[in-house]
Amino acid sequence: MAAMENFARDVMLPWADAFDSWRGGVEDMMARTGSVTRSRDKSDCPCPEDDCQPDECQCTCCVADSDLVVEARVGEQRVVPIVIENKWRRKREIEVQLSDWHCGDNDLKIDGRIVDPLKFTIEPCGEHKLTLIIAIGARGTPNDATGTTARTPKDGETCVVCYADLRIKGCDVRPIRIAVAVLPCDCGAYRVDCCQACC
Repeated sequence: MAAMENFARDVMLPWADAFDSWRGGVEDMMARTGSVTRSRDKSDCPCPEDDCQPDECQCTCCVADSDLVVEARVGEQRVVPIVIENKWRRKREIEVQLSDWHCGDNDLKIDGRIVDPLKFTIEPCGEHKLTLIIAIGARGTPNDATGTTARTPKDGETCVVCYADLRIKGCDVRPIRIAVAVLPCDCGAYRVDCCQACC
């Protein structure tokens, strides 16, 4: 029994030394970091510390079970490439249909269209590429970006998710659920801190 205890102590000794060394280094680093933090005076910050941080709740999207999720903002246009594969050894006659968009916000208007022919043939062991164009706008305003005057789009306060189904007749697949998560414009914005030393 004593021999086993000696053996276990000899095996664990290098690990114990390594842990003591690591712990000492971490404690030294924390002590140095703590002194820097305590020496920084935040009294010059014009707002409370919590108010300086952006509110992330408005940028959180609740997306129901979907096959394809696209993030966008009002005024944007998204190009979504889709590839349909035929792994059978015989050709397939295909027809695609895109349903209307259903949104949780009546102020949003989603225009989605497939710019390729809706009926086509996929050769055996071949594939076919589709391009889906999604334009996001507010009702009563144009969705495209072809106008000569730049306008600030009407922005939402929270994330709104819109859904549509892409049906592919001739393929043994269920309709593909497409979700467009429309975020407020300030979500993911590039931030420039004018007072890095105080906040």
